[in-house]
Amino acid sequence: MATLWRNRSFNLLWAGQTVNGLGSAVSTVAIPLVAVEQLDASPFGVGVLTAAEWLPALFVGLLAGVWVDRHRRRATMMWAAAGQAIAMAIVPAVAQWGHLTMPVLLASAGLCGLFGVFFRTAYSPYLRDVVPKEDLARANAKLRSSRSVANICGPALGGALVQLIGAARAVGADAVSFLVACLCVSRIDTKEAAPSRTSGDTSLWSAIAEGVAYLARARLLRAVTLSLAAINFLLTAAGAVEIYFLVREIGLSADAIGVVLAVGSIGGLAGAFVAGGVTDRFGYSLAATGSLCLTAPFGLLMACAGHGPAVSLFAVGLFVLTFGLAISTVAFATLRQLASSPAILGRVSATSDVLMSASMPLGAVIGGALGSWVGVRAALFVIVAALSLLGLGLTIGRPLASSDTAAEHPVTARTN
Repeated sequence: MATLWRNRSFNLLWAGQTVNGLGSAVSTVAIPLVAVEQLDASPFGVGVLTAAEWLPALFVGLLAGVWVDRHRRRATMMWAAAGQAIAMAIVPAVAQWGHLTMPVLLASAGLCGLFGVFFRTAYSPYLRDVVPKEDLARANAKLRSSRSVANICGPALGGALVQLIGAARAVGADAVSFLVACLCVSRIDTKEAAPSRTSGDTSLWSAIAEGVAYLARARLLRAVTLSLAAINFLLTAAGAVEIYFLVREIGLSADAIGVVLAVGSIGGLAGAFVAGGVTDRFGYSLAATGSLCLTAPFGLLMACAGHGPAVSLFAVGLFVLTFGLAISTVAFATLRQLASSPAILGRVSATSDVLMSASMPLGAVIGGALGSWVGVRAALFVIVAALSLLGLGLTIGRPLASSDTAAEHPVTARTN
């Protein structure tokens, strides 16, 4: 851990992602509140809005992987973050003119998602340039801890900003956070690995096919990707109804929602702090699946929340769930980075991102539709119950068996 503190490039990347995570956490409260309170959106409408951010990955994700493998990753991250800032700035700008509508919100979310595809695809390979292999798990844990801090402070800050200046203007904080992330990345001076030119004489589609085939042959990477896709599907489905649940079923104000989400998200920070030690003690496989299996059932308490003191059940359930998810995410992320060849990691990340991003808009739409059909409380209960069963299945089925050996020797991961 001491070597990470002395790594200037990592600390700049870490600082940018911390500020950006805080801004994005503000938007997770502000944007749904714009839709629900100002535009009177239904649960299905909120689900579609959530899906809009992830749909671009389906259309440009594989192309982004080839781009990242053939171009400088730092430059890609810089212009992608700037594009996300512009996309988020659309909401307060149009609201100021009095013409904010659901199509405008959808367009803003879609543009942010489009630039986000390139940023995420470049981010994982670039982290390997900035951080030595032996420090990757600790680096992922620190980045996850910052995200958890943002999830704690961001909703409370978002709720306060919504109360103070309105939901649409509060989205502007996210635009500023993307600019800060762009500035921090621009200050990194670590020598970046040269872009891969191994596919320079091949067509774009051949390069894409190479990345897809690599992932298809790699048993470990397949298991990691499919597991993450299933988890993201269910988490996005839950996210599509939780704000609506807290507003309509529990009757909380914007600032109270921020406090509840912040308290619950402290679990993610605690999980991130211990994630490195857990992976060292139990290995990546058990850390990734066992932590989800043990903590997801507590998420059912969220659906049992009610008025008054009973709202604390939501915070408690969220606390335990995010604790386990933090450990699981760190283990999964490190596995994917270690088990891929650096020359093709951009395309591997992009292919994984496409599969996971396909699951997220689908989860958002299904979560919103389920909330409209059976009610948001019942929908939340069903979704978290499915997540608990998934955690149990991954632990018992052991799809990541031998993952630690494969991570140390990526060629092993290519065997069927």
